[in-house]
Amino acid sequence: MDEKGNVAQRLEPLTRPGDLVVSTQMEHVPLLYHYFGALRYATPMGVVADPQVVDWRHALARMQASNPTTGLDPLVGALATGAQVVLVCPGPSPDDLLWLRLMDLRVRRGARSSAPTRR
Repeated sequence: MDEKGNVAQRLEPLTRPGDLVVSTQMEHVPLLYHYFGALRYATPMGVVADPQVVDWRHALARMQASNPTTGLDPLVGALATGAQVVLVCPGPSPDDLLWLRLMDLRVRRGARSSAPTRR
């Protein structure tokens, strides 16, 4: 089992129906779904329609056009009282591609804009 699997396996007992799992890397969502099951999933681009499939079509263009205020804030704002956000952010990679830098930037902005102000 890899590091992502180990982390997900440790966090799984802490999640509940209604929680939102936000992954900074969309290619990790199917693995997270494998461990967490039927929760809601999102990336910095917004909600993931099918967490078992990664949609790579025009991914870079969609990431560049994404905005945490319109992609993530509504999802966090719609959570029921007591629901949690599980934010999965892997550490830096030696393959620091434009894609990874954009994902990191979007998540950092989303984390700041979605700070818990309503609870």
